[in-house]
Amino acid sequence: MQEANEEEVFEQYKTTLKIIEELEFKNMLSEKEDSLGAILKINSGAGGTESLDWAEMLMRMYIRWGERNNYKVKEINFQSGDEVGVKSVTLEFIGDYAYGFLKCENGVHRLVRISPFDSNNKRHTTFASVFVSPSIDDNIEIIINPSDITWDTFRCGGAGGQSVNKLETGVRLKHYPSKLVVENTEGRSQFKNKENALRILKSHLYEIELRKKQEKQTQIEGEKKKIEWGSQIRSYVMHPYKMVKDLRTSYETSNVQDVLDGNKNMKNRDIIVVGLQAWDISIGSTCKNIAMEFSKNNRVLYVNPALKRKTSIKEKNKIEVKKRLEIINNKKDDIEKINENLWTLYPKKIIESINFLPSCIFSYFNKINNKRFSECIKDAIKRLNFKNFIIFNDNSMIDCLYLKEYLKPNLYIYLLRDNVISRPYHKKHGVKAQIELIKKVDFMVVNSYYFRDYGKKYNKNVFMIGQGCNLELFNDDENQIKIPEDIKNIPSIKVGYTGYLTSVRLDIEVLIYVAKNRSDWNLVLVGPEDEDFKNSELHNLKNVYFLGLKKPEELPSYIKSFDIAINPQIINEMTNWNYPLKIDEYLSMGKPTVATKTEFMEYFKEHTYLPKNKEDYVFFIEKAIKENSKFLEEKRKSYAKEHSWENFVKKIYEIIEK
Repeated sequence: MQEANEEEVFEQYKTTLKIIEELEFKNMLSEKEDSLGAILKINSGAGGTESLDWAEMLMRMYIRWGERNNYKVKEINFQSGDEVGVKSVTLEFIGDYAYGFLKCENGVHRLVRISPFDSNNKRHTTFASVFVSPSIDDNIEIIINPSDITWDTFRCGGAGGQSVNKLETGVRLKHYPSKLVVENTEGRSQFKNKENALRILKSHLYEIELRKKQEKQTQIEGEKKKIEWGSQIRSYVMHPYKMVKDLRTSYETSNVQDVLDGNKNMKNRDIIVVGLQAWDISIGSTCKNIAMEFSKNNRVLYVNPALKRKTSIKEKNKIEVKKRLEIINNKKDDIEKINENLWTLYPKKIIESINFLPSCIFSYFNKINNKRFSECIKDAIKRLNFKNFIIFNDNSMIDCLYLKEYLKPNLYIYLLRDNVISRPYHKKHGVKAQIELIKKVDFMVVNSYYFRDYGKKYNKNVFMIGQGCNLELFNDDENQIKIPEDIKNIPSIKVGYTGYLTSVRLDIEVLIYVAKNRSDWNLVLVGPEDEDFKNSELHNLKNVYFLGLKKPEELPSYIKSFDIAINPQIINEMTNWNYPLKIDEYLSMGKPTVATKTEFMEYFKEHTYLPKNKEDYVFFIEKAIKENSKFLEEKRKSYAKEHSWENFVKKIYEIIEK
């Protein structure tokens, strides 16, 4: 019999350990009802609009927890708040041990945060209650006297028009001995909804009997404490510090968002990150941000692109090239430690510049380049003792095409976030190489629906996860960002843009049309200009202000002054499929945003206005001004915050864990 190698033994050990841990935990859930499904009900409590929103946040948390733990989650009944959130919702978790896991959630849950509904940005405390009962099956007999029940029927809510339910399919059951009221609007059949309502009532009654036996209370109302201060089982504090604390066990964690997302971070894995951008690049880098986020919980090796022969000769006097040549000549170490879990590798081998070759022989020489590159990575893997590693490839479709064959990773992930193959250098061989790479990776993550549909032509495992952004600079929750003097005296309405003013991306005609047709608006353009902008008619218009180049850290103060933020792009191969980071910057400051309708802007359509032409721009800017409100501003901020690097990487973790 062939002996297992060290890696196979380690993998078997981890698998066995996981099985033992699951068995031990299930052994703790030894009551017969623990193995059943669960009925979970959330009621909003003291706190008005704030508590309705909190109840909806809890609903989202439990649904996400259920889905991540492979439970089927059904919405049995839902009562929405008058303006936002949830008054009451009942969910059913179908699967083994759902009740055993969820029964500890019974009680009042307290939230402390800066309320998005308070124009004064004051801290609010609010409450919601959670009640969990086992979803009983046919093996448990509960006898109910029909005379103890009355039934009401009602029409289920709909979207209006043809969607309104004209039949009374919703049912409301009242059980007088227990004072329980159960509503069910789950199905389109009144008979089926009555069946389900009875089943839920039996589950609640069974829970009451369990609690009587445990001598915790004599009736269900004793368990349902007032949903207010002093009766909570768990506190979720988001301001002035971050902490979730269970008041029964004293367990606490500072990762509030992780708890509310109902998920767990992947930990203690070895990850190799490759891409087109070097670690010592002078500008911000998606690839670097992802690697930094990975390294919070995992060991990460960030591999710089290998030095090409042509670059080593033509650009030998550049600081970056000099450094790489010193490493290749063994004058400097090829591995640098960035933090406790993160290293960056500068490959010690030069690869040949082969892009000029015809496709018939390009593939042969590209394999040789890939092999040289892989040998450098292999050596680093051995020295860092990486095991069962994951390769995460950010848009490098040529130099990393054969890494799966040469390095044999546990998992190979490809991120497609930019239309790199539209650029002249990559267009020649990148189109074919990218298709070949997509076919062989284990799965692919993308930041647009366009890239998702493109990827699915070649690989069924393609996931749209949006984009990560560093938006800390644009957080003005404490109202500390000051408006600069050079924009302060420009009268409103200020219609603003930040970024490089170039005719390659921006439509000058749109800006001229808006300025000429609405002289009561003022266009404020923050950023350096190309020659087309410098020579444009915009400089002759009195209501157009050019404020010039600003430091990145200054941009939030200018955006804060805008009444409306715009992104008037020309639609071309470059703009149509590239993620517009500035939209997240605008939205994170709550600004009404009007941007040309591109493929990528579909991603933001619920929170932006999307004109197709210059006439539409005037209409939508006016509409955005009229419709703006504090509520919409907070919704925009909340949406933008979802695009943090932390949330971006969590989505990758979730796919890996599946």
